[in-house]
Amino acid sequence: MTRAGGPAVRDLPAVCPAGSVRDAPPMPWLLRDGEVLAAVEEARTAVARGRGLLGRDHEGVLLLEAWSIHTIGMRRDIDVAFCRACSVGPRHRRPDGVLELEVVGVRTLRPRRVSRPRRRGRFVLEAAAGSFASWGVAPGERLVVR
Repeated sequence: MTRAGGPAVRDLPAVCPAGSVRDAPPMPWLLRDGEVLAAVEEARTAVARGRGLLGRDHEGVLLLEAWSIHTIGMRRDIDVAFCRACSVGPRHRRPDGVLELEVVGVRTLRPRRVSRPRRRGRFVLEAAAGSFASWGVAPGERLVVR
């Protein structure tokens, strides 16, 4: 049994190389009032936060523990939402692993810019310009990452 001309499933190594699809955690969803807005990738490390949306195929990126962002290296405008956690607990998540966020500021950032730090926001959501208008994301909105 082969997959699209590749090796048979039984021929694949038991342990995949680091960074492979098998190692990847499940893709989190961004929701508002139970409605799925987008699939987002959580950027947990300093390198991943520094990279942001650059070179990613996802609809959005959630930067954890970030107060400010830059668009150095970007070729297009991006929408940026600064958020604060609504939950208290380990890593600001509920016991079921869900992250609840309140949007404290939204703006569109042009290429080669650096945002001002937001003291109330510890999370930053990045998406292509115009995404937040179509999703209805505005200050005061409550978002859930599940």
